[in-house]
Amino acid sequence: MIGVPKAAASELAGVETGMRRVSWVRIVVTDSGTRCQVLGVGHRLPSARRVSLETALALAAKGVPTVVRSTDKAPDELLTAG
Repeated sequence: MIGVPKAAASELAGVETGMRRVSWVRIVVTDSGTRCQVLGVGHRLPSARRVSLETALALAAKGVPTVVRSTDKAPDELLTAG
């Protein structure tokens, strides 16, 4: 198998995303807060969906590949929280 296997819904028990598989999580930290998104497969087609920070962190803790981006103006409190 080439690449990282995608996390199936059964592997993410207890984390509600509304998707069959989750490929990765993106967390963007800005000066006004955070925006979190998951990319995966819903019914049949790939889609991106906004999720809460708690959901994004739970997925990251379960091993889903995660990207965290921040702006230069993002407060240090947001970057160290969680």
